[in-house]
Amino acid sequence: ATYIIEGGSSSLYKTIKSMCHSDPELLDALLSHLADQMAEYIKYQIDSGAQCMQIFDSWGGQLPPREWDKWSGPYLRRMVESVKATHPNVPLTLYANGSGGLLERIKSTGVDVVGLDWTVDMADARARLGNDVALQGNVD
Repeated sequence: ATYIIEGGSSSLYKTIKSMCHSDPELLDALLSHLADQMAEYIKYQIDSGAQCMQIFDSWGGQLPPREWDKWSGPYLRRMVESVKATHPNVPLTLYANGSGGLLERIKSTGVDVVGLDWTVDMADARARLGNDVALQGNVD
C-alpha cells in the first residue's frame, strides 16, 4: 500500500501516515483489498510450486506499536489466516525492516518465521520469541 499511496519508495511515509488520520475509512478499504489480493497471489505462487513464501511489511518498522496494531497487524493476520486456511504446511516468513520493537507482534500474526534485520541480536530475538517460531536474517 505504501508504494501505491506514496507513489514509490519512501523513507518517511508522510502521505500514508497522514491518511491514517485524514481518511481512515479509505485506507482501511485499500489495505483490506490489498491483503485479500496478496493472499490470493501467495496461494497462486504456492499452487505453482513455491515451497515457502516471504511477506514484506514495508512500513511496519516505521510505525509505533499502537499504530502497527491498527494499520499493519490486522491486515497481515488476514493474509496469513487466508493462506494458512488452504496451505497450512507452507512456511510463511514475515519481515519488516526496523521492527525490533515489534517482534512479538510479528509473531502474533501466525507466521512460521520471523525475519530479523541487522539491528536485532539473534539470541535476544530467540529469548523474546521462544522456540515455537523460526528466525531468519540478522545480516547486513
